[in-house]
Amino acid sequence: MKYFNKDWYKEMQVSGFLNFSETVEEWEEMLRESEKIGMDYKQRMDDLEQAYKDNYNSNSIKERLAQNVVQLYEYSLHDSQVTSVERRSKDTIIITLDCSGTFNEFDKLKVTFTGVSKCSIPENFEGAWWLCHEIDLAEDGFELGVLFDCPFEEVMICAKNVLLEIDN
Repeated sequence: MKYFNKDWYKEMQVSGFLNFSETVEEWEEMLRESEKIGMDYKQRMDDLEQAYKDNYNSNSIKERLAQNVVQLYEYSLHDSQVTSVERRSKDTIIITLDCSGTFNEFDKLKVTFTGVSKCSIPENFEGAWWLCHEIDLAEDGFELGVLFDCPFEEVMICAKNVLLEIDN
């Protein structure tokens, strides 16, 4: 995983990873301190916004992914739990998720990966909790990276396509 990996997650758990001013006075003090060290906060924010727009517009992969892959990416699967992992064949993997603890309108999701070329799911993975995921283009389809907890694992699956089956 490129972004939402174990190191990022551990750092995010540390108090102070993101600091937010609780009062206007604290905010103004932070701006004054930034100016003292030669930092132009407004310019820095403008530069970051422009860099984001430049990167997002030119590097969006959404149009190049199959619709089911986009739908998988857009589901909020944080706090869903793996109830089963089944390897149907050499290139087909089925992961069933209990989504009752998520903000989705469904309780169960069966995710069938077809044309699987790589998979790093450990044995006996039932009970793992989905934390976050990212999707990238792969040579012959897409690459899904998922950070799980209990066990704390980064899982990667490269596949040609995915089928999503909702069950309530």
